[in-house]
Amino acid sequence: MQQRPSTTEEYQRKINIIVEYINNHLSETIDLDILAEMSGFSPWHFHRIVKAFLGENIGAFIIRMRVETAARLLRYSDMPVQEISWRVGYDVPGYEQYLNNPANTAPEELITEIHIPIE
Repeated sequence: MQQRPSTTEEYQRKINIIVEYINNHLSETIDLDILAEMSGFSPWHFHRIVKAFLGENIGAFIIRMRVETAARLLRYSDMPVQEISWRVGYDVPGYEQYLNNPANTAPEELITEIHIPIE
């Protein structure tokens, strides 16, 4: 007889699906209600579960994924900043507000300053 996964394992599986979806759709507008629907949770419960498993709310997680992806691309690719900003879902006129780090380093400066390990 096959044992049912625990609630924690089931929640982790659903969170993994959501994280993969986000990583594959960074260039698009990500609708939080659709993410909740994909997970099978109500929007309220979805936000609670995401915060518990990822340690941050879903909006902050999406922003962090976009910024980390942009930083990696700035550092390790030859793509222009404009293309990188589109690839991670930001319009060019507003990209600096998202790609700047807390010290207000411009994205172009991240190319030489940031070190992100690639797994």
